[in-house]
Amino acid sequence: MFRNPMTVAVEGLQELRRNGKVSTAVFVDTVGVGLMAPISLVYFTLTTNVTLAQLGITLTLATLASLPVGLLGGVIVDRFGVKAAMVSNNIVSAMGFLMYIFAQEPIGIFIALFLVASSERVYWASWSSYIHQMSAGRPFEKWFAFIEAVKAGAMGLGAILGAVLLSTAGTLPAHLVVLLNVATSLFAAVIFAIQPLEKTRTTPAATEEPELLSALKGFHDVITDPRSLLLAAGAFLLSPIMMLPNIAISVVLVSVWKMPPSVASILFALNVIVVALFQTTITHNVQRFSRASLIWTSAIMIAASAIPLAFIPVLHGMGAWIYVIVVGIILGIVDALYLPATNALMVAVPPEHRQGRSVAVFQTSAAVGMALFPLLVSLLQTPYSALMWIITAVSVMAGAACYSLATANAPANIKYAVSEEVDA
Repeated sequence: MFRNPMTVAVEGLQELRRNGKVSTAVFVDTVGVGLMAPISLVYFTLTTNVTLAQLGITLTLATLASLPVGLLGGVIVDRFGVKAAMVSNNIVSAMGFLMYIFAQEPIGIFIALFLVASSERVYWASWSSYIHQMSAGRPFEKWFAFIEAVKAGAMGLGAILGAVLLSTAGTLPAHLVVLLNVATSLFAAVIFAIQPLEKTRTTPAATEEPELLSALKGFHDVITDPRSLLLAAGAFLLSPIMMLPNIAISVVLVSVWKMPPSVASILFALNVIVVALFQTTITHNVQRFSRASLIWTSAIMIAASAIPLAFIPVLHGMGAWIYVIVVGIILGIVDALYLPATNALMVAVPPEHRQGRSVAVFQTSAAVGMALFPLLVSLLQTPYSALMWIITAVSVMAGAACYSLATANAPANIKYAVSEEVDA
C-alpha cells in the first residue's frame, strides 16, 4: 500500500528524537559533507596549478594508501563500538581538510587527500553498523531510509550554501568552504565524544586469542565465504555510482563544458534534495521487491545515463543546464533505490560478532573501485573520453549481477526487507 510521505516522515521524526544528540552530530557532519563534496577535486583546479591528470593520479594513490585504514575501522567497530569510529573519523577528516588550505604541490595534495580518504574509510566501515544498532531490531531499510533522508537534507543545505559561496569569483570562497567543513567535522566529533560509552563488542575468541590473531581470523572468515566475496565484488563494481556527481560529471561540467564552478554544488544539491524529499516514501513502496532487483534497476538507470555522454557533443547554455537538472534527479532516484538495499545486505549477511570486519571488507572493496575511478576521469580530456562512460556502464551492470548471484539462494530475510508491514 502506498503511504503518504508526510506520515512516513512523522514516524521517522519520532524515532529520531529518541537519539537526539547523536542525530544532531550526524546532521552537522553531513552539512559539512554537502559543502565540500561537490568540489573535493575541483578545489585544487581552482587553487593550484596542478593538472587534472596529476590530480587524478594523486587521488588514486591517496585512496589506495588509505585502504588498510578501512580494515582497521572494522576492527575498531567490533572491539570498541561505532562511537569510537565515528569520533576518530571526524577528527582525521578535519585534519585532512585543513591541509587543503596549505597544499600547493602534489605531495601536499597527497597528504590532504590521504587523511580525508582515511576518515572516509573508517566512516564507511562503521556507518552501516551504526544504522543497524540504531534500528534496534526494526526493519533496517526503514530506519536507514529516514536517516539517509535527513543526511540528504543536510547535504543539500551544505551544497546550496556552497553554491552561494562559490558564486563569488576568486579562491577565497573555496577556502571558506573548506574551513566551514573543518568546523562541522570537529563539532560532530565533540558531540559523539560526549555521549555515554557503548558496550564493547567481543568476538567469541576474544578472551582466548591475541587481539591481532582474532582480528585476522575474522577477516579470513569473510574472504573465504562465497556470498561475502560476491558482495565485495558487487561493491567494487558499483563504486562508480558514488563518484559520478562529485568527480566525473562535475569535472566534465567545469573543465570540459566550461560551466561555472557553482554547477558542481548545484548538481549535488539536486541529487540530495531528491533523496531528502522522497527517500522514505520510495523505500517503503518498493520493499516488496527483492533487494537485488532494486540494485539492478539502479544499475540500468546509471548505464542509461552514462552511455549518452560517450557520444553527445559539448553542451552549452540552456541545454547544459537541462542536462544538469535531469541527471541530478536521476542520480537521486538511484541513490534512493540502491543504497538501502546494498547496506542492508552488508549487515544482514555476516554474523553479528564479525559484522564490523565484514562491512569493512565490503566498503574497502568499494574504496578500491573509487580509487581506480579517477584514472578513468583522466581520460575525459583525451580522444578516448567515450571509453570512460562505456566502462562505467559495464561496471555497474556487472556489480548488479554480483548482488543478484549472492542472494539467489539466500533466505527471505536476506533477499527482502522482511517486516510486518510487508507481510500484512
